[in-house]
Amino acid sequence: MPIETLLSTERLVGETTGDGWLDKINDNFRYRFGAEGQNKTANYTLVLADASKLTRVDPTSGAVTITTPAAATCTGVAFLVEALNVTNTVTLDGNSSETINGSATKTIGTAGRLVILRSDGTNWNAWYYDRLP
Repeated sequence: MPIETLLSTERLVGETTGDGWLDKINDNFRYRFGAEGQNKTANYTLVLADASKLTRVDPTSGAVTITTPAAATCTGVAFLVEALNVTNTVTLDGNSSETINGSATKTIGTAGRLVILRSDGTNWNAWYYDRLP
């Protein structure tokens, strides 16, 4: 299956128009990152090489914190983090005093939720989508 490109007119934040962009994202992630993913069951700090992988977090044994690298070293880079379940807390933590959407940390509260973290060079922006059945 080829990877489909999202058009610049297709939005990721808050759009629920049913125009198929979620289907494209879902299919793209499954195709591109499914085989190259990594599983984490303990606290982990992302590194630049993780930008090409889907980081699947399984907090079954306890809470897991995923920490971002320094935003200045990753300008424009996106990281993908998925909570496989929410038996315990999955927390995303900005490096040092960096924020994620203005907060020091964010919690992934829905099983199967995939978060896209992207650096603006100073802090982190996050978008999420819930996997379609």
